[in-house]
Amino acid sequence: MQKLEKAALDLGKSTAFSASEVAAGFQVLAQAGYDANTTVELTSKIINLAGAEMISFDKAAQITTDTIAQFGLSTNDVSTVINKFVTIGAASKTNVSELGEALSKVGAVANSAGYDLDEMLAALGSMAEAGTRGSEAGVALSGAIAQLLKPTDAAAQYLKDLNVMVMDGTGQMRPFNTIIKELSESGVTTAQMFEIFGREAGKYVVSMLNSTEAISRFQNILSGPLLDAPKMAGVQMEGLTGTWEQFGDAVSERRRLVLVNGRKGHRHSNRWICCGVLSQIRSIR
Repeated sequence: MQKLEKAALDLGKSTAFSASEVAAGFQVLAQAGYDANTTVELTSKIINLAGAEMISFDKAAQITTDTIAQFGLSTNDVSTVINKFVTIGAASKTNVSELGEALSKVGAVANSAGYDLDEMLAALGSMAEAGTRGSEAGVALSGAIAQLLKPTDAAAQYLKDLNVMVMDGTGQMRPFNTIIKELSESGVTTAQMFEIFGREAGKYVVSMLNSTEAISRFQNILSGPLLDAPKMAGVQMEGLTGTWEQFGDAVSERRRLVLVNGRKGHRHSNRWICCGVLSQIRSIR
């Protein structure tokens, strides 16, 4: 407990997040089953996602731990996962928060179908290009994959007639983009798409028929050099936004000190805060 408290206070002083915000993230990591040592280790990585995207630390922790669990990844994959989120967020018309919302709906189903994180991030990136983001995109993609896993007799017949194979020779799901690309080239009608995927998921998959190049583009981006979340977090903190984040943290820390030590010395802390903010503002002129 003391180790976590010290880590929260240290990060509250050295990052854009207050000690209480860091503690909220610790709670998310604890609920995910991580011990104190692992929590502190992961925090140094997850805080870069929060800083790069300017989202709360607990939200960044939730997105990261959910993704790790849904796709059967390990804590060794955290840095790569974070960089992939940041990369797709920067390359597409969505952001990390919306990607996290989407994956919370589709991640488990995708994993059961044998699809990895890259495939889903690429698909979600392409859906964002067509204007579908967040949980709406996740629900739609989840429904589409579920229909492919267990198609109705009519849907299976349509797929056969269109010469679109869902499973490979080993009984595994073929790549999602391959299936969508073959459907787009098969001359499938909207009515057939609704029969294959259901009316709700089908209307979204119809829009994806013209997005197969986008899916491939995002997959290529993810297979190449990724953006570096720590560097992006550093850039965010260099401007005025970072200055005001630090000001908010200083105020939060002052409140904590007053609660712990009483009002004695609060004038000194006020002067320290004001001088620090003025110094930061001058530095970015």
